[in-house]
Amino acid sequence: MKSPRSEVERWLWIPSLQQAPDLYAGEARFTAGGERGLLWVYERAGQQLVDSIHRGTGSSTCPVVPNMASYARDTRDRSPIVAMLQRYLRLNPIEMGRVARSNLPKLPDILGKDFSTGVLILAEMEILKCRRYQPEIVYLNNQIVDLAMAFDNQKLFVEFERLVRRRYGLGVGLVTYNYSWLAPKLAQWGIGVERIIAPFNERGYLMHRSQEECERLVPAYRAAIIASEFDAGGTLSEAEALAYVQGLGIQAVASRWSDGRRATPGIRS
Repeated sequence: MKSPRSEVERWLWIPSLQQAPDLYAGEARFTAGGERGLLWVYERAGQQLVDSIHRGTGSSTCPVVPNMASYARDTRDRSPIVAMLQRYLRLNPIEMGRVARSNLPKLPDILGKDFSTGVLILAEMEILKCRRYQPEIVYLNNQIVDLAMAFDNQKLFVEFERLVRRRYGLGVGLVTYNYSWLAPKLAQWGIGVERIIAPFNERGYLMHRSQEECERLVPAYRAAIIASEFDAGGTLSEAEALAYVQGLGIQAVASRWSDGRRATPGIRS
């Protein structure tokens, strides 16, 4: 009989510089650790590390965009438009051309500081920086997903799907802490997604609006769900955590870096 660990599809979060500064310091070699793929919230300072991880593991590294925390830091001492322009100027000429062609028709929205347009420009610039990692899916950051849902912003989801699927030929993913709100909205709006990363664990930890509502709506997107926080913040053993997730019919989990590399089998100094 196979163990739960061998049956589940695993995705591994690459931590941010703030979460794991030691990981970003010095040289390291990385080898595959059995992950289906890697998840990364793009940050410029982390590209050297992610280059190394990607070379060593050969795994698809899927970006979670845009990095709003990084953008917020950039706007502390400059306007949002200037911060966005500085990011644009870091692109190479081909990338600049792609972003310009995508967004020239949206110039009135840009000048009008339209929220959805600004988010999608930031997202597109980060997608371009991550294409070298051969992503299968591009994820919209939970900060944007949950905020857009709160304001019933269908336009953002429709345009994100169009950007990722039609313009870049990649799968569409969403990260949320509100699965029980998101699932009905996607059906209502006709938004197609390949993957949804959301908390699922037997303690109901971070499962909003409620554990019962999240469980009830699992069948709607069962094949798409990647369970995050499946060990309830480290309070469940792996066997307990995976038994619950797989009992719901969910066959994929997103592990924190410390979980996926607990004995550092894939990192060699």
